[in-house]
Amino acid sequence: MQAGLTVQAARENLVVLRDFVCARLGAAGIPTSAIDDVVQAVDEAACNIITHGYQSQPGSIRLELVCDGGTITARLTDQAPLFDPTQLPPAKKDRPPEERAAGGMGVLLMRAMVDSISYRVTDEGGNELTLQKSYQP
Repeated sequence: MQAGLTVQAARENLVVLRDFVCARLGAAGIPTSAIDDVVQAVDEAACNIITHGYQSQPGSIRLELVCDGGTITARLTDQAPLFDPTQLPPAKKDRPPEERAAGGMGVLLMRAMVDSISYRVTDEGGNELTLQKSYQP
């Protein structure tokens, strides 16, 4: 299974991305638990692109989904200023939320939901974030 969708980078389109992931992965017979994890990770990644990348300015997000041999790959690309979330240090979970610095928990959540996260700069000079999740077919 392979499918793609491009949306404007706006908070109201997060539901469009979530619904797209649910519909495509569900139609491919992917287990619900894996779908839920990928939906959560994609939602968090897209939210970060909108909020921190584009800083709520106009832009677009491209999502490509591929399911092959027990692995789901979700690839998000954008043209926001370059940023590699894989280089962020792990969030400090040992403090209560009110004592933590703002931010950083979204990447922690993504890391918890998928098996691997990778980043690269595209040939066009944009960001590409790849999330992979294994499942039992």
